[in-house]
Amino acid sequence: MNRFVAFICVSLFPSAVFAAEGHGEAVGPALPQMDVATFPSQLFWLLICFGALFWFMSSVAIPRLGKVRKSREDTLEGDLALARQYKQQADDEVAAYDALIRAAYAEAGAQLQAAEVQIRANAEAQIDAFRARASALIEEAEREIESMRRESLKSIDQIAAEVAVLAAEKIVGLPADIDQARSVVQTLNQKAA
Repeated sequence: MNRFVAFICVSLFPSAVFAAEGHGEAVGPALPQMDVATFPSQLFWLLICFGALFWFMSSVAIPRLGKVRKSREDTLEGDLALARQYKQQADDEVAAYDALIRAAYAEAGAQLQAAEVQIRANAEAQIDAFRARASALIEEAEREIESMRRESLKSIDQIAAEVAVLAAEKIVGLPADIDQARSVVQTLNQKAA
């Protein structure tokens, strides 16, 4: 609070505060800039200094700052234009890349379809060849089986004739003729078929 009061006193009453107390002697103030008698010369030099500063600022400093600002704006605008151009080029490149990707996918799809058709054709050809080979092998196996069946039937007929001869000898006790037994077995087989 004391500082505030001191500030107000210095501001409002400068000559009273800073005047020297001479105890009856006439002595000038302790701070000459606060002497009211020198205010007109101080105001004169204040106007001269501010006028010179105003002239310097308006004719030298501000135009230079304006040139710098304009140069920066031009540089910035150029950079933005260049950035827009690069962005457009990048967008064009991305579009071209996307087109290449789509074309590559389409070509790959076409190649896959062609390969699939070729694979299916090859597979069908191999399956047909396998079926033909298998059919030929099955027919050959069936012929061999039929041949073996006939052979086994012949051997069964032979065995049946031999068994019949042995049975006749054991049961009747007479020797039987093997050729006659074979003809009886063949007659029975023909009737069964």
